[in-house]
Amino acid sequence: MLAEVESYLKTAIAPQGIVLDQDPSALWRALRGLGDRGWLALRVPVAAGGGGLDGWQYWQFQAAIARYSGALAFLQTQHQSAAALLAQSPNDRLKETYLPLIPSGQRLLGIGFSHLRHPEPPLKAIAVEGGYEFTGSVPWATGYGCFHDWLVAAVLPSGDSVFGLIPFRELRSSTSGEMTFQGPMLLTALQSTQTVSASLRQWFVPAARVVCHQPGDWIHENDRRNALKGTSLALGCAQAGIDQVVKMAQRRDEAALASVAEALAQERDRCCQAIRVALETGSSPWEDQLRLRAWATELAFRCAQAGVVAAGGAANHRSHDAQRIYREAIVFSVSGQTAAIREATLQRLTQAGDAAL
Repeated sequence: MLAEVESYLKTAIAPQGIVLDQDPSALWRALRGLGDRGWLALRVPVAAGGGGLDGWQYWQFQAAIARYSGALAFLQTQHQSAAALLAQSPNDRLKETYLPLIPSGQRLLGIGFSHLRHPEPPLKAIAVEGGYEFTGSVPWATGYGCFHDWLVAAVLPSGDSVFGLIPFRELRSSTSGEMTFQGPMLLTALQSTQTVSASLRQWFVPAARVVCHQPGDWIHENDRRNALKGTSLALGCAQAGIDQVVKMAQRRDEAALASVAEALAQERDRCCQAIRVALETGSSPWEDQLRLRAWATELAFRCAQAGVVAAGGAANHRSHDAQRIYREAIVFSVSGQTAAIREATLQRLTQAGDAAL
């Protein structure tokens, strides 16, 4: 399957890199292209109608998309994450309704639960007759105008969280409450993903739309389990930067540029292999996972910057792929960031210093 994915991305997605970064309609069409091939439920078990990829296989899929379009990689990640959580839900009726429609993209899902990392999560829930009421805000939600529904988490008075599947559009009702959106935000990159913030006031989530309940420390435990998750996007971005250096080396017939591309590619291969071992063994110490995450982030920056330098002044144009890739490296460096990941990344960035002189 991965060979088929790579072939499709090269021919259908790579030529659109800049357009997909800037045009939501083009990005939505690209996402539907993945759905046409049944690639939008790859973390859902085969028995539930999904692709059932293991951790390393899914990592390779994510990296391949990020190589050709950071916007598409980021957008489909939201949907894949929501689908994986829904597949684990005890709400069988909700799964029976949605899961058959998810692989093809007939039903597209966003997520809204990164705010659970905040010491005081801004979205609260209370139990009411027949379900829950959500009140507060969601600071980040990607895919407005594309996703049909989104999986939103709110914190109960007990400290536990309730996850509900609700419409991803502005609604006001005397019986269901009010949900409004602000944005889209003006971002450094991935502008086409239509990232917004949301406000909910006494939004009623019926029990039939509840996906799951999670303990108060769920998001932190999930972050620890998935510390290496973001490395796929970072190293896909790194490969995109290397591709830019290779292209300029061929265009200018410069051996020095080719040597740089080879050195970066070899380092990327070493980083990928270390991550593969960690994912497949599942026993890598937490500190080692943090170091790998930091390495991938820092390497993405170096490869992307190499692409900019190799392109020269032309990379100053917003429509240049080298600049787009560098901006994507910025986004991926902070996506899913925790305090531990931030500390490890900053430590990595200060290691070299003038020791290289």
